[in-house]
Amino acid sequence: QKKGAKKLNAAIFLIVIILIVILIFVLQKKPIFEKKEVVKIAFFGDFTNDKAATEGALTAAKIAVEDMNRIYNKKYELAIYDVNKNIKADVENAFKKASNDNVLAIVSKFNPTNNPANEKIPTIYIGGTKKENITREKFYWGIRLFFIASDYVNQHFKLIKPKYNISSAAFIADKPDWLSDDFMKNVDSFNDVKLYAYSFNRTKIPEITMDIKQKNPDIIILLTSDVRALSFLRQAKEDGLSNNLFLVFGTTNVSFLIFEDSIPERVILAPPPADKLGPIEEVTDAFGEFNRRIFLLTNTAATNLQLNAHDAISLIAYTDSKIGATGKPGNIVQERQKFIEELWRVKQFRSLKGLLTPNGKTGYFERNHVNSFYLEGARFKSARGVIV
Repeated sequence: QKKGAKKLNAAIFLIVIILIVILIFVLQKKPIFEKKEVVKIAFFGDFTNDKAATEGALTAAKIAVEDMNRIYNKKYELAIYDVNKNIKADVENAFKKASNDNVLAIVSKFNPTNNPANEKIPTIYIGGTKKENITREKFYWGIRLFFIASDYVNQHFKLIKPKYNISSAAFIADKPDWLSDDFMKNVDSFNDVKLYAYSFNRTKIPEITMDIKQKNPDIIILLTSDVRALSFLRQAKEDGLSNNLFLVFGTTNVSFLIFEDSIPERVILAPPPADKLGPIEEVTDAFGEFNRRIFLLTNTAATNLQLNAHDAISLIAYTDSKIGATGKPGNIVQERQKFIEELWRVKQFRSLKGLLTPNGKTGYFERNHVNSFYLEGARFKSARGVIV
């Protein structure tokens, strides 16, 4: 028995030795806790004069950094810089600090008017709705990611136009920019359409509806706030436009469902990218999850600005995955150059909402996103493949 016990102990000892040797070999090949490369992304914002919007965008950027750290085998860190009122000295100082801190790229929530040309750092400028009378600027190192209303209208109308054989349209907008030549020339789907344009005026709604009734266009397009759209639609039904086709650029606001019986039957609703369908249906896609997290942190639904902030960080991480930046001081200048070249090569990047592609002529990211609904039985139903 003693001899058997000695043999068993020897066997166990030998097995332990073998396991230790194997473990040492494995550890030499790959450490258990692999150290990830750290890549810094800067966030510029005016926390004093544009506090609410800037902090909202920063919240979305932080969520995106968390997401990217799970997706990619890198550790992304956010470096935050406060830029006061876009003052030239402050902007130059922020760019200089970011450069010295070895950030790979910048997400900026302020107008890039005073972007210093000498600091060559890839920058994605984010914002909400962008005015149409934009002027072209030097944009090689800076790309804009905004919500541009003419692009939004053009994408949706381009699909609806042949579907309903539209040759004439009444266009009602509540902002001067949306009736300007700058806006109209960007909506190329309007080119061969007889267009009747109206500036929204609550006191003149009956006059507008009567004029539209006389002209009898194939479609009536509303680019207004939800409240104004609803007031117009209710008056339009009262004034005999109940069977006309309407294209409304508004949100999936529950008010449209509440007043469904008081508005014309043939209404197509085209919500903006950051809109969350609700409260009738549960959204289970990536944007729905993002919106849930934004709501938990801010008690409000995600905005176009916050969508752009998340997408900007996602674009940076995606582009970095193509070039393999190290974030090391000795490599950062070359890596920034490789990064901006790769960023301009991005085609149809799948974002939280739609596909993003940079436009080398305008310096803007174009978001390819079309989403439309009609109302039926107090529900929003997809208008794709349906004749309303």
